[in-house]
Amino acid sequence: GLDAHDTTEGVVGAINQIQWLTGDTHTARALTQVRDNIIRPAYRANPDRASIIIVITDGDPQDYKKVPAAVESLKEFGTKIFAIGVGDATRPELDKLAWVGDKSNDKAVFYADRYDGALAFQNEIVQTICKNN
Repeated sequence: GLDAHDTTEGVVGAINQIQWLTGDTHTARALTQVRDNIIRPAYRANPDRASIIIVITDGDPQDYKKVPAAVESLKEFGTKIFAIGVGDATRPELDKLAWVGDKSNDKAVFYADRYDGALAFQNEIVQTICKNN
């Protein structure tokens, strides 16, 4: 995971190695899986550790009604969620997904027309994460 990297360059390198997945968009289910299998165990081991999720999606979720509850369930762990929309993803759904604190703002939502365009945000996201954690 990204926790194996101690430098910005290491995190950026790991992000560059991410394989894009295609198919249906089940965002709430993915957030629940990440919460149960990664966030909660990491929190138990070290509650002071930063907890960050970066979601990259190319469409609105099929389980859109469950997204707000999934996001809410991550707040107890202090998890920050960055949303990157690509192609058919819509801003209202990205806004429901992104959360970086009670004063969440546009710094948590990004959009690109194509996947390769999303790479333009990697440095900004890494710098934001490293600066605020």
